[in-house]
Amino acid sequence: MKSIFDKLTNTKLPTEFANEVEIIRQHRDNTMEMTKHMKKMVRHAVSLKHSPSSKARKNQQADEFNRLIKECDKSKNMFLEQGYYYILAKTSDLCSVLSKMHHEMEQQQHDQAYMPIKIWMDEEFPLMIKDMKRCQKATKALDSATTANVTAPSVEHSRKREKILEAHTLLFRQCKAELEKHKRTPRHHTLCLQTFVQHEYNFAKRALAEVEKAQAAMKNLCEKKEGERKMQKEQMAKEAAAGTVAEAKP
Repeated sequence: MKSIFDKLTNTKLPTEFANEVEIIRQHRDNTMEMTKHMKKMVRHAVSLKHSPSSKARKNQQADEFNRLIKECDKSKNMFLEQGYYYILAKTSDLCSVLSKMHHEMEQQQHDQAYMPIKIWMDEEFPLMIKDMKRCQKATKALDSATTANVTAPSVEHSRKREKILEAHTLLFRQCKAELEKHKRTPRHHTLCLQTFVQHEYNFAKRALAEVEKAQAAMKNLCEKKEGERKMQKEQMAKEAAAGTVAEAKP
């Protein structure tokens, strides 16, 4: 199926805009594949355009961290009163924190990077192309009015041409201003991508800090449990020794 741009370019674009529109179109084509990958990376985010449905909330929670939480919660009940129980419980808590952080990151990436690019591709770019089509029609109307005025000069034809020329000039001025705005799009999209990557970096940095904090807590817990077991063994050894001495007495 032909796009609106393909249909438009079956006829000649306005000379004033042709090269610039083609550059913007190439940027749009180059960006399409990138936005597909971005969409996959923010698949758990909820669009601000719609209120989160129950299905969206369910999908938002269906990530790897939550699956790990379920596994930890299921497994820790097999090791009650053992060190493994506390390790699994701490791992579950860590996954819960990381899951929340990851969802926050995805939502920020979605709102601040993915959606601005997607809106431009789905709404703003097609609107610009429609404006170009209006310019084409305006140019044809002006050419027709000019030909009529040259072929059969009259006051009526002259006034009609002046009226069409005025509308044509206004439309082209508006399209030129709109095109200047779209020429800044690649720069804006680069900033969006930088924002997207920065959120990834911030998440990784915060996640590493949380993991190291959890590791330190687990280490302290293991050392504490090991100390308790050692003291328990020493106490049992003392009690056993005391019992042996008592039995040896006549």
